[in-house]
Amino acid sequence: MPPELPPLDEIRRVHLIAIAGTAMGSLACMLAARGLEVTGSDGDIYPPMSDQLRDAGIQVSKEQRRYGDTRRL
Repeated sequence: MPPELPPLDEIRRVHLIAIAGTAMGSLACMLAARGLEVTGSDGDIYPPMSDQLRDAGIQVSKEQRRYGDTRRL
């Protein structure tokens, strides 16, 4: 069973896998707009999502991460 998540108001940083998709990319931009540090990973990323994520200050890596991997990208 995964560990319990902290309360939402205590979360400061998130990493989203498959961030270049419409839903995940939109979520990433909303979280960044709320002041969270957002990073993400995806196999390939193209405009317009790449432009939106860049404009929101979100760093995207091609390296995929597994659940529980806490390494900084």
